[in-house]
Amino acid sequence: MVVYQDRVFPVTVDPATWTDAIQYGFEHGVPTEQLDFHQRTAKDSFSYFGMT
Repeated sequence: MVVYQDRVFPVTVDPATWTDAIQYGFEHGVPTEQLDFHQRTAKDSFSYFGMT
């Protein structure tokens, strides 16, 4: 699931299912580098977003 403040998109690990979620994010000012929905571990996610 890709969750935005006011919208939820069901997706799978197949990038072809990400199109609507990416377009929505792009149209609402989400930086391109944050529109990458590849699976990550929790540790990888924290590192990716600069969190400890």
